[in-house]
Amino acid sequence: MRVCERTNARRTSSPAGVFIFRKNGLQFRKNFGTTGGGFSGKVVSISSAFDAKGRECMDKRGSGLTFTDRLEEQVRIKQSRLCLGIDPFFEMMPPHLKRQIADGGKSFEAMGELFEQSMVPIIDAAASNVIAAQANLASYLIYGETGLRAYRRILAHARERNLLTIGDAKCTEGDHIAELCADGYLGAVPFWDTPYREPRGRHESSIQSDAVTVTMAMGSSGMAPFVAAARERGAGVFVLARPSFQTNSEFDLLRVGTHDEFLWEWIGHQVRKFTKGTEGRYGWWNVGVTCGAKFRGEMRRLREILPRSWFHVVGFGKQGGTAENAVAAVDNDGLGCLVVSTRAIDYAWARGPFKRRPEEFAEAAGDAARAARDDLNRAIERVLAKRRKLE
Repeated sequence: MRVCERTNARRTSSPAGVFIFRKNGLQFRKNFGTTGGGFSGKVVSISSAFDAKGRECMDKRGSGLTFTDRLEEQVRIKQSRLCLGIDPFFEMMPPHLKRQIADGGKSFEAMGELFEQSMVPIIDAAASNVIAAQANLASYLIYGETGLRAYRRILAHARERNLLTIGDAKCTEGDHIAELCADGYLGAVPFWDTPYREPRGRHESSIQSDAVTVTMAMGSSGMAPFVAAARERGAGVFVLARPSFQTNSEFDLLRVGTHDEFLWEWIGHQVRKFTKGTEGRYGWWNVGVTCGAKFRGEMRRLREILPRSWFHVVGFGKQGGTAENAVAAVDNDGLGCLVVSTRAIDYAWARGPFKRRPEEFAEAAGDAARAARDDLNRAIERVLAKRRKLE
């Protein structure tokens, strides 16, 4: 049933009213009484029941499918290994959106609305060519409660579009706080014990996603709750091993352990220990690693250590990672690498081969996502062809 309400309008060129209605979990706003007359509408936010339908679309945990099971299924359905990064960078957003929203006042509330007006159309435009959506928590959290609200609503919309979701939190905690983080990012949080809610004393987290990124900075006590989530809930966990940040090499190339390994290599061996009991129906472990697309040799070595882990490959495109490097660690079926692209898709309208008018930012994102998917698929064909020649 449609829910309608009238509110005070934002001022544009003349006083206007606003007609708000909700449909399929989305909240729409129609402006009326403007200079041009008639209605002009766009998606501005997700409704307060932001995640109900999205979870119905993608949550197959009840059927016994884990995160990596669903990844493999989506790869086969869409012929894509591409993950859409949905990180809102204010300075890079379309100027016409910033102007329109600022007309109603420059505030943190307006910033949250800007995030939704920009990211939701990008998700819609890219959805047929990507299998997952990833949001960097820090990009939203710096704007406080309105940023966090946008984060959860945008991820909910990604679920509506049948995309797996990844919370790029890079969680670095230990002991009890790590347990709370795992509950919040991947499951249910402590809550009042109520007779009508199951499980008792728990409530499904409003910011949960299908997978999360973590670090090993706090050792095994920080990893244990996330590994438990992978084993018990079928959630996905990606441990930072060799990310694409340039300055990270200060640590990644340190020699550690009794075998005098590089730090990233040592992390790979630790992750291998965590994979026990996390395998899904199709044999993939639900604990994997994050690796930069430009580190082809490191990815190959990590694949030797982690033959049944999915790799969360970052830095494709803008950070120097080529398509062939990004998929260097796929198995002989072309599976095992989930490649993230953020700025090259989200802000394709601004520069490069898909440059368009700012008003066409979503169309540019859709074109960029399609091209990235095809680029990765061609790269996989080349990688596998080279392997066959060496056999």
